[in-house]
Amino acid sequence: LWVDTKKWIEEVMKRLKLGLPQVATRSGVNEERLKEWFTASPGIAADAAVTTALRVWVKRILDASTKGTHTGQGQGQGQ
Repeated sequence: LWVDTKKWIEEVMKRLKLGLPQVATRSGVNEERLKEWFTASPGIAADAAVTTALRVWVKRILDASTKGTHTGQGQGQGQ
């Protein structure tokens, strides 16, 4: 789950030209927790709450793109 999510986040970062601080803001994840999550290694338990929050954020991006409103905004940002 972590590996797939990390690949998704890397792809979103590339396509939207975002850094970790922007991902943290848009996804609603604390930046330090995101950095720790992002630097985890396969086989080491990553923070499940961060994984879930990121997956929800990616789903919102995908849902918005199918509606033609590709904003990438996350929780607490008018939604």
